[in-house]
Amino acid sequence: RERMIPILQRMNLPTKFPNVSTEELLSIAGHDKKADGDTVSITTVPDVGCFELKNIKCNDVIDMARKCLEGLDK
Repeated sequence: RERMIPILQRMNLPTKFPNVSTEELLSIAGHDKKADGDTVSITTVPDVGCFELKNIKCNDVIDMARKCLEGLDK
């Protein structure tokens, strides 16, 4: 993360998670074009040069986002 933030900033990309409520995030995930019922398809990056496509429950999106983005607003 320490190396990524300067790279994102140079590219004028966000480095902070927007202040979105749990309800808003669920609503957004539920209406995503990749959503199917109560699941959504997401791409994860477990390591450099690797990716995985996963189908997860919309409710789990919030937990994953919190873990991935924890501390970005500091």
